[in-house]
Amino acid sequence: MDEHARIAQFLAPLAEAEPGALGLKDDAALLRPPPGKTLVVTTDSVIAGHPCPDGRERPQQVAVKLMRRNLSDLAAMGAAPWRYTLNLHTPKATKDAWFAKFAGVLAAEQQRFGLTLIGGDCTSGTRPIHATMTCFGLIEGKPLLRSGAKAGDILYASGTIGDAALDCWRSAVRSKSPPQRALPCSPATRLPSLASRWALPSPASPRRRSTFPTGCWPMRPSCSPRATAAAW
Repeated sequence: MDEHARIAQFLAPLAEAEPGALGLKDDAALLRPPPGKTLVVTTDSVIAGHPCPDGRERPQQVAVKLMRRNLSDLAAMGAAPWRYTLNLHTPKATKDAWFAKFAGVLAAEQQRFGLTLIGGDCTSGTRPIHATMTCFGLIEGKPLLRSGAKAGDILYASGTIGDAALDCWRSAVRSKSPPQRALPCSPATRLPSLASRWALPSPASPRRRSTFPTGCWPMRPSCSPRATAAAW
């Protein structure tokens, strides 16, 4: 199945809720944000085997991690998910079953977090799998900016800082490609909950924004082992 057929079969159904997506058949999408809302845009990528060289190329993990890394950025600014675009590069030998699972997980993520695909691009060639998502969020009122924090404010972090780094380190040890910086934990340590910290991050809900009093700032829950390595 070629790229156009895969888009029609697996991705076009994900865009049905947005008329401006034009069925993913045109050169671009048409968007009109709801009145009184500000558009918040973020983008992030997932590359199979990076930064953890353990061959995590399962479509479920690629889809979830790609979606939630972007949603974490939106949540950090107090924005609600709305629309997204997807650029997906896969090896030529990738089976249609991989795309079916990938699209199925995206459909579930869309329903869970309330956003819709509006466009993107699909290519095939050499390895590795490389996926980039650009998410469009909506916010009413003032966004939560890093520049808005000041001395004396309270910072809130969701999750345990360093979990993703530790899971990546353990994975690298198993693949005999240890990272440059050693972490203080035996690779034999049984911490099954760590796997979900790296592969299945959970973005904070922007709906909780109203629960933060003045002078309190939610921190972006990092999904990057590199970003959390400093905690060790």
